[in-house]
Amino acid sequence: MRGRWRPALHLPLLLVLLALAAFAVAESMGWRFMAAPVERFLSERLEREVRFGDATDPTRFHLRLTQGVQLRVARLYVGAPAGGRDVLADGRAVQLQMRYRDLLGLRRGGALPVYSLSADALALRLVRGEDGRANWTFGTARDKTDDAPWIRGVRFAELRVRDGDVVYLDAPQRLDLAGTFSFRDHSPGTPEASAPTARSGARPPPTLVGQARGHYHGQPLEVKLETGALLALIDEESAREQALVMRADGSLGRARLSMDGRLYDIFSRPSIDTAFTLAGPSLEAAGEPLGVTLPVTPPFTMQGRLAHDGRIWKADIRDARIGRSQLSGVFAFTPAAVTGSRSRLEGTLGGKALWLQDLGPSIGTPASGEPASREAAAKTRAQGRVLPDKTFDLPSLRVMDADVQIQLDQLELGTPALQNIRPLRAHLLLQDGVLALEDLDARLAGGQVSGRIALDGQQAPARWSTRLALSGLALERWLQLEREGGAPPYVAGRLAGIVELAGQGNSTAQILGSSDGLMRLMLVRGSVSHLGLEVAGLDLAQALGVFVAGDAPLPVNCGVAALSVREGMVRPELFVLDTPDSLLRVSGGASLATERLDLTARVSPKDVSPVSLRTPVRVRGSFASPRVSVEAMPLVARVGAAAALALVNPLAALVPLVDPGDAAGRQEAEVCARLTQGQSSGAAFVGHG
Repeated sequence: MRGRWRPALHLPLLLVLLALAAFAVAESMGWRFMAAPVERFLSERLEREVRFGDATDPTRFHLRLTQGVQLRVARLYVGAPAGGRDVLADGRAVQLQMRYRDLLGLRRGGALPVYSLSADALALRLVRGEDGRANWTFGTARDKTDDAPWIRGVRFAELRVRDGDVVYLDAPQRLDLAGTFSFRDHSPGTPEASAPTARSGARPPPTLVGQARGHYHGQPLEVKLETGALLALIDEESAREQALVMRADGSLGRARLSMDGRLYDIFSRPSIDTAFTLAGPSLEAAGEPLGVTLPVTPPFTMQGRLAHDGRIWKADIRDARIGRSQLSGVFAFTPAAVTGSRSRLEGTLGGKALWLQDLGPSIGTPASGEPASREAAAKTRAQGRVLPDKTFDLPSLRVMDADVQIQLDQLELGTPALQNIRPLRAHLLLQDGVLALEDLDARLAGGQVSGRIALDGQQAPARWSTRLALSGLALERWLQLEREGGAPPYVAGRLAGIVELAGQGNSTAQILGSSDGLMRLMLVRGSVSHLGLEVAGLDLAQALGVFVAGDAPLPVNCGVAALSVREGMVRPELFVLDTPDSLLRVSGGASLATERLDLTARVSPKDVSPVSLRTPVRVRGSFASPRVSVEAMPLVARVGAAAALALVNPLAALVPLVDPGDAAGRQEAEVCARLTQGQSSGAAFVGHG
């Protein structure tokens, strides 16, 4: 029996020995004959062409199976999905390692586990089409059938590339980038090199360092990137499981941007959470790439936190310096692709101080401190015009909607002659090309300015309207005009009234030059400079007496101004200032269209003054260069009569200069008194037609 079984045992043993010998020979040769079958297998399973270099090159394929799967190829070419023309990857001197325990766990429809991939050179071309499909996703050709794909993606545990090139084209995001990348090992002794990873306890993978240039929404984009979470860049499943830790520094349009944070799920719905620093020559430059309508401003810097959940951008701006302004805010921006119509900005704008001059370039006024701005201002004044004539960018008002609450501690008006607004509250709305400042509440000089301002950019030219209500403004605090020697203010009291104007045009100057409406103002509990009033009336005797005795505030019985505006021409229907001593009346007009003045002021004393020339004072010229003069004929008549009588009797020369008062003026004072009697707030006058 033993003799019979020996040949039967020798044959299997011989077969095993032959198999081992064949395996050893094939292992020593690197399984070169397997190159073509492996190419066909991977091409079928990955649904795209896979090649290992030139078929005539004996070194193109080298495989070892004794310690896992170790593959070394001279070239690894991976094409685009079926029907595509783009190349996904093209590597040189590529080495790949896979562990058997990982391969045994591979299930149908899962990701192919790759323990390590290294290459001397690797070129990637990542493309996402308008339909959202990307050439780096696998198995899409069979997604709509019951037959699940063999392999859906590739998972990497380690990746090293010495010289890398990448092209990234994302049609839905309107993003294109081209750049280079490489991997840098952590230096011995650094915290990164000594700290084990959370998963395996192994040393952390090398850091990816890259730089790229391209465009985002048509604006130039330049970025430098550094990250240690490499897998999220190339593995869709890893991108969902872990964040891409990154540090980036670059430019977007005309703005500079630095970020330090994390990216999530960049393959399906990219999201971001990062600290950022943004700087540029103007806020307009920061809004251009995102399609956000922002004003033209001086250079700015801002710091804060930026988040994006794949749909909405959220910004927590903790510190923004725009010129001399110090602002902050919380905003949410929804792109047009998400809203289905126009993009939308919502949030709250706050801060310590907003300088009005820092927003001046938006309406055509110069920003403060810039030599070019000072030259432009001087040139404008030399032309005799001061109203801003910069054309509005009306198309920008139609590309997005906005709903922003404004909560400013202080609005700096930029001149020491006017008190600043503290605080300012308003509701900014931009809807369908109509920009409105609703619920305006400005507190200054112990009073309030409230109302609404709107600019309708749907039409060309644009239509503008405003309704403002003034109440309780202390003129002596608002007009900060200090006088020498502690003299009382030129004018004091509480100012109330309304301003209702409407116009059309494509600039501030055009709108004001075509405006129609009214202005009603009233001064209560007021006073004026006694000396100033006497000088305005050319009452030499009383002015000399006040000068010698010292100026003192003269109580105002009544102060009323009713101004009509027609096609930019402002005319006083009623303008009186009544005091116990005199009555001041103003007539004439001022053109907002031509920026010309022609006003006449008449002061009528109520008492007898021994030396009063009583000639009207005229203010003419342009807004930029007003000229003050007196009317010659009344003055010549009085002085001539005085000179003729002086030939008879020197004392008689004083008779024409004596002013007994004005009966008509007393009637106007009575009207003024009736309008304001018992109305300390000015409400009755405001409603007066």
